Amino acid sequence: MDASHYGTLYDSLLRAAAKYGDQPAYVVPPMVGRAYHPDGWQVTWQETLDAVEDKKRAYQDAGIGYGHRVAILFAQRPEFFFHYYALNALGAGIVPINPDYRVDEIRYVVDHSDASLALCVDSRLEDMEAVAKSIGNGLPVLSLEHFPDRVPQPLGDPQPGEPGAHTEAALLYTSGTTGRPKGCILTNEYFHT
Repeated sequence: MDASHYGTLYDSLLRAAAKYGDQPAYVVPPMVGRAYHPDGWQVTWQETLDAVEDKKRAYQDAGIGYGHRVAILFAQRPEFFFHYYALNALGAGIVPINPDYRVDEIRYVVDHSDASLALCVDSRLEDMEAVAKSIGNGLPVLSLEHFPDRVPQPLGDPQPGEPGAHTEAALLYTSGTTGRPKGCILTNEYFHT
């Protein structure tokens, strides 16, 4: 099955919002004691697109573009999708970080992936900042819960190119049970398929 005609994940979001705008896109049922949305939460496709466009502007204004990678440690937060689609629209890939990783494991993945920016839940923000400091390249670290109006400039410049079906959407790492985690570049087509 060839999914290249779907384009990027952001392209699919645009199609979904146009077709199902006022219908629920993401629903989180209530769960007492959960760190996020304990009373439940839902968002429509149009609200998702609006939130994505807001994040897209913030990232674009900072200079994030094609070829950048953003390390994300969110612990299953549904707001992940707002950032993922926004970065995808700009041609930036994501590097999901396992929320159970220890600091040295986070450091390895962030450093190995050449992340240009890191985004993290507040409960792990101190660890991510320690990782950035130990790498020593000036990696900007942002809070998910206190996402700034103005995103700092990422490391490095965007590369020439346009996002499409065959471009990187994410760089996923193995668990590393038999050695160091290994990265696998996954395209937009992969996720559509």
